[in-house]
Amino acid sequence: MKIKPHPLTEIYHNKLNMLLSTEQQCLTCFSKLSFTAFTHELRAGLTPDSFDQKQHIVRLKQCLSLAKVKHSKVVDETMTALLKQAEQARKLTRSPSLSRDLALLAIGLKILNVNQGCYHELLQIAGALEQEVPGQLLEQSWKDHQNACNYLSQLAANVLYPEVLKPS
Repeated sequence: MKIKPHPLTEIYHNKLNMLLSTEQQCLTCFSKLSFTAFTHELRAGLTPDSFDQKQHIVRLKQCLSLAKVKHSKVVDETMTALLKQAEQARKLTRSPSLSRDLALLAIGLKILNVNQGCYHELLQIAGALEQEVPGQLLEQSWKDHQNACNYLSQLAANVLYPEVLKPS
C-alpha cells in the first residue's frame, strides 16, 4: 500500500516546480530586459548574472532531486501576466530612453519581488517539513533576490530618477 504524502508536502513540491518553471522563463526575460536597457547601470542590474539566476535554477533542481520529485512544468498565472508586461515594457518606445528604463526597472522589480515572496514561502514550508538542506538552498536564493531588489531600488534613487530630472 502506497502512503499518501502529507498535503503540505504536495504543496511544497508543486511550488518548487512552479518556481523552477518561473525562474527558467525569467532567465530569458531578464536577458531581454537587460539588452533593451538604455543606461549601463540598469543593463548591468537586470542581467541574470548580476543576481545569480542560473544558480537559482540549479538550487531548485537540487531541491526537487532531494525530494525525489521530477520536474513538471507548472504555469504561474501571476508570473505569466508579469512576463507579458515585461515584453510590453521592452517595446514601449522604438529607441532606448530613460522613460523606457523606468518601465523596465518597475517590471523587473515586480518580478523579483514576486519571486522573492515565493522563495520566502518555500523556505518557511521547508522549515516546517524539517528539510534542512533545501531550506539552506532556498534561503540563499531568497537573499539573492533581496539583494537584487535593493540594488535596483538604489539604482533608481541614485541614478535613474536624478537623470530624469536633469534638463534636456
